Amino acid sequence: MSNLQYSIRQATHLTRAQRFLIGPLYALVLIGLMIISSRLVNAQTEAPSPNERLSYIHSTPLANAIELPGLDDTTYSLLDYRGKVVVVNFWATWCPPCVAEFPLMQQLWDRLDQSDFEMLAVNVGEDNDDIRRFLARFDPPIEFPILLDRSMKTLRDWGVLGLPTTFIINKQGQLVYRATGGRDMNSDHIREKITELISK
Repeated sequence: MSNLQYSIRQATHLTRAQRFLIGPLYALVLIGLMIISSRLVNAQTEAPSPNERLSYIHSTPLANAIELPGLDDTTYSLLDYRGKVVVVNFWATWCPPCVAEFPLMQQLWDRLDQSDFEMLAVNVGEDNDDIRRFLARFDPPIEFPILLDRSMKTLRDWGVLGLPTTFIINKQGQLVYRATGGRDMNSDHIREKITELISK
């Protein structure tokens, strides 16, 4: 056998060996790419929309005190709700996203058990008559507590810069999530986050 024939035979042999190895590797690469693509699609599908998005508060500090009168003449203290998950929402009647948010907050409040959950809507700087006129437009009616921050001291203590601003507080009284701007408070995503905190 000539050297040329030997070289050709060796090249052919190596090519078959490579094909034997490359075939399964190629299939594995394709499967891997399909898995990655599927996960990316699922991640995009599961990502919350802007009107569901919550910002996680790192280090989960204790929430500042709230001690305010309510529209029903009851005095409300945040400390009374230890052991419950609490949504604290700062709002005003002149704020369009607040108007849009209120029915969704009521739906959330209706769906969750008040033995584990409470919602406190803190009105900032308005008088009782304006608030009552605002609430009268809703059907079904708003039933969660309306607190009155007439001096806006609580607003400042909580570092609220825009309305509406919503905080979600765990059973230990720690700030866990924050949202500035209107949110669909009855969305699956937000309700799941609250339910997770209730179950802990």
